[in-house]
Amino acid sequence: MVFGQVVIGPPGSGKTTYCNGMSQFLSLIG
Repeated sequence: MVFGQVVIGPPGSGKTTYCNGMSQFLSLIG
């Protein structure tokens, strides 16, 4: 599976939570 995503925004705009959520989601479906 090829997965690529760019998260754009200033620090503290929810990127960390978003990235953690995506990594958990991918580990669940992976």
